[in-house]
Amino acid sequence: IAVEPIVGLYADTGRRRQLMVIGAVLFGFGLVLQGIAPAFWLFLVGATFQAPASGVFVNLAQASRMDDAPDRRENSMALWTFSGSLAVVIGPLLLTLMIALGSGWRAFFIGSGVLSIVVALMIGALPANRALRSVIEDDEETEEDLSLRERLRAALDILQRGEVWRW
Repeated sequence: IAVEPIVGLYADTGRRRQLMVIGAVLFGFGLVLQGIAPAFWLFLVGATFQAPASGVFVNLAQASRMDDAPDRRENSMALWTFSGSLAVVIGPLLLTLMIALGSGWRAFFIGSGVLSIVVALMIGALPANRALRSVIEDDEETEEDLSLRERLRAALDILQRGEVWRW
């Protein structure tokens, strides 16, 4: 809850891809740490990494998906919701299968963590594009030089608009 608003202030800059990669790596690291944890305190450290990193990675991936084709946001949101629902079904089934085959939940966590890190590397290797905020068009203003205070002020200004609250 404390990390995501700060990340959100930077999400519309050229740092979006970098934030997504960091989020995916930390999420994967947290899962791997949970999978190898010999004691509860280390499992808790992994969960502490995983929770905010998951939000950063997933939220920015969703925003990028919506920004990729603004005229198809409804379709993109439907696909996003479907894929999330599919993951909610497949994840427990895969975990159940792994336990039934004798490998246990730890292997599932480690495998999921490694997969997340692989996805992070794939995101980092994507060509520059507008949805990832890694390309700035000539007619766009860059927000790279805005301070955190200026970004916060701009966000608060937007929140004063009735239309924002309405939607």
